Amino acid sequence: MPSIIRGFFSKLLPPNSGLELWLRTNYHKLNSTSLAFQIRDWHSRISCKHCFDRENSASLVSLDHIDRQPKVSFILDLDKATPLEFAKTIHSIANLIGNHWEIICLGESTKFNSLAEDSAEYHSQIKHLLTVEDNLLDQVSGDFVLFCAPGDQFARTLLLRFYGALNSTGEADIYYYNCEYAAPGEKKKKLFFKPGDASPALLLSVNYFSRGIIGREALEKVDFHFSSQKPLLVQEYRLCLELQRENFAFQHLPYVLVSQKELVTSAKAENQAIIVAHLEQQGINGVAAEVEPIGTRFVWPGTEPSIAVVIPTLNNRKLLEPLVDSLLHNSYRNLAITIVDNNSIDPATISYFQEIRNSPRVSVVRYNQEFNYSEAINLGAANSQSDLLLFLNDDMGVSNDFWLEELVRWAARPEIGVVGTKLIRANRTIQHAGIILGLNRFAGHLYLNAPEDYSGLLGSVDWYRNYMALTGACQMVKRDLFEAVGGYDEAYLLAFSDIDFCLKVYEKGYLNLYTPFASLFHYEGVSRGYNTPPADILRGYQRIESYVRAGDPYFAEGLSFQPIPYCQSSSKEKLLKAFEKRKNRYQY
Repeated sequence: MPSIIRGFFSKLLPPNSGLELWLRTNYHKLNSTSLAFQIRDWHSRISCKHCFDRENSASLVSLDHIDRQPKVSFILDLDKATPLEFAKTIHSIANLIGNHWEIICLGESTKFNSLAEDSAEYHSQIKHLLTVEDNLLDQVSGDFVLFCAPGDQFARTLLLRFYGALNSTGEADIYYYNCEYAAPGEKKKKLFFKPGDASPALLLSVNYFSRGIIGREALEKVDFHFSSQKPLLVQEYRLCLELQRENFAFQHLPYVLVSQKELVTSAKAENQAIIVAHLEQQGINGVAAEVEPIGTRFVWPGTEPSIAVVIPTLNNRKLLEPLVDSLLHNSYRNLAITIVDNNSIDPATISYFQEIRNSPRVSVVRYNQEFNYSEAINLGAANSQSDLLLFLNDDMGVSNDFWLEELVRWAARPEIGVVGTKLIRANRTIQHAGIILGLNRFAGHLYLNAPEDYSGLLGSVDWYRNYMALTGACQMVKRDLFEAVGGYDEAYLLAFSDIDFCLKVYEKGYLNLYTPFASLFHYEGVSRGYNTPPADILRGYQRIESYVRAGDPYFAEGLSFQPIPYCQSSSKEKLLKAFEKRKNRYQY
């Protein structure tokens, strides 16, 4: 929202006054239009025009002031390399600020000789290996290794950025960084800004650690061996999965330091196989990769734990009835539905409750007092019995047949806390694809109002991800975990209790997970509009302030805190000032 409008709101319109609510409601409607999205998407793309890190040494700390400058061994697979791609990669490495590197080329001798003939001036730092059936580490002299592909072009500042982090924050096992890449079907390269911390779920969709600088000691600890029979970047993916599984230390360098041909994703069968093996090593049996139109979904057989579906409602038969029918006719049979009715007086809704009163799998719990969303959720949970709890708004619609199985599969995992999914509006735009703390100077939905399969600066909406929080419009969680954290905090009347609940689960050591493969329609605002109690907002600010100051670990440094993020320098400082200013508005 433009600052002039925010200032007008702050000075002349008390929160939730009639005019303020009208303006805010229409502001939301305006921002959900296609034109508003197109403007924000255009701004996002042009803001990053010069993001590839092309700074020279004059703008950075000199190498003369950096103590540790370990050698980095670039491992380059010559398979499918063209002379032009090979030359681009060799020249970009040779042009790095800092000369403590070597290049290890893997491939046939004839191919290496033909490719390397124009790079004679660098031959003292280029080594050729015909095979790597022996331990690759025996053939390299670097303390760190970097696996790359012909055509990769590295920013001149790569080593300088790496050495700066190594000397200032202590040694990690992998240093990874943002990238530029060629997206299928698009003429211009796109940017991928990576999360500031490890996201095990995201790694199932894309190897966002690819081209990372990996410590030799980490490779030795996992006793990792490479083979000439498999593509190098496939083996790098397997290595990164193992390092993540074993909780090695990762550090993000918040710069765009490589331009590469493509991302390494789970779209390829060879990568799917190593992800399947990775999941099986975590104790999951019978894993299979299923290719859906939006991406690769990983499935496995399991038991059918019981589900209690809790749906708060008020005078909403039109949307509630088809939702309940879809649940009762779903192939997942081990579920019961608890409808929490908040003083419905609509004759059609009351008639519907009479019609379903004899259903063995549906119960209606009366909640005859002023609506408190947290109380309604807790009441529904207390009046049900099940292994898993699924909280749903009454304005939801089903978009695929396997959505329940997808949620159950992940919610039953011992390390997973709250599970959520992609929610789309009737016009096929995104209402929810995960919540970022700090977005919109508070907490907001990433990629809000974008097309349903949007891919922006933080990557695709159709990737698995971990988030700090997921909307309460659709949340699944184990009952014992729900009870262990005390359920929903009833001090919140309407808003933010879903985020608070997710944070309580996160603070217990669980990972909250987003899967795009259980997608639902959400007709947001149909039931209760956009009225948000100011007390909820102030309490929410106090709850998330420490997280906002520390930085949401699943967001990326250097981006604005907008639903469609754009490149912005000093974004964290700007966020904290705006966060404090908006918080103070509710302290009256």
